[in-house]
Amino acid sequence: MARSPDAFPTCVRCRAPVLVGDLALQDHEDWYHVRCATTLSPEERPREFVDQQRASEAKIAKGRASSSKRSGSREETPIVRCVVCGTGIARAADLALTDSGPTHVTCLAPC
Repeated sequence: MARSPDAFPTCVRCRAPVLVGDLALQDHEDWYHVRCATTLSPEERPREFVDQQRASEAKIAKGRASSSKRSGSREETPIVRCVVCGTGIARAADLALTDSGPTHVTCLAPC
């Protein structure tokens, strides 16, 4: 005997009946078609977008902060010292490699 459409539970998302043979999920008394449960409703899309945007902005800010800390620490404590003057070489653009070791470009003897 066939059931009337009113006898079937309705999907909370699309409001269509969940028929026998439909892939469906039940969460307590709420029913969802599987296709409806895996897609965002129009009301949820803007909220999801805003949440993703905020998370991305937080990651970018965190990356910038850690990048500035790393570059600041390099300038404060250089790893390489000039063999001519003995001071640190902070930037790669100032570095010249000679037979005697790392040297500032400005400390190189003129040819």
